[in-house]
Amino acid sequence: MQAPHAQRRSPAARGGPSKPHAGFSLVELLITLSIIATIAAIGLPRYASSLGHYRLDAAARRVAADLNMVRELARTSSASKTLSFNVGASSYQVAGIRDDRNATNTYSVLLTEEPYKATIQSATFGAGSTVVFDGFGVPNLTGTVVVTSVNETRTIVLDAAGKAKVQ
Repeated sequence: MQAPHAQRRSPAARGGPSKPHAGFSLVELLITLSIIATIAAIGLPRYASSLGHYRLDAAARRVAADLNMVRELARTSSASKTLSFNVGASSYQVAGIRDDRNATNTYSVLLTEEPYKATIQSATFGAGSTVVFDGFGVPNLTGTVVVTSVNETRTIVLDAAGKAKVQ
């Protein structure tokens, strides 16, 4: 029989089994971190490559869309519209059209900025880098624009009807 003043002892104090502590050991944590680092090392180059591919496609589609927009503006206004490329600055602008962001500026696009981060390698319309759409939306010259980003290129072709397509 136990004395009334005797204290109860825990199973661990009596030498019996004890409850495991909640949490992770250092070894488990290091293994988990090494697995995460390995997955990140495999995935990061693929992510960077796909981001560059996306940016280049977006830049090429933007150039084609703006060429088509200028053609339609020329048709709807029955007035000629001029789009000029600046290959050195990787930009282009449309004379006589106001910029959406700042109404006092001429409509212009700088492809080296976000979200594109691309460059114009060449813009060839005859001997120059300017195309003029007449009042019917027909360009004075056919030509190509070559856009690059990282190690890829896209070519935008402007045909005789004035339609721009990414190839």
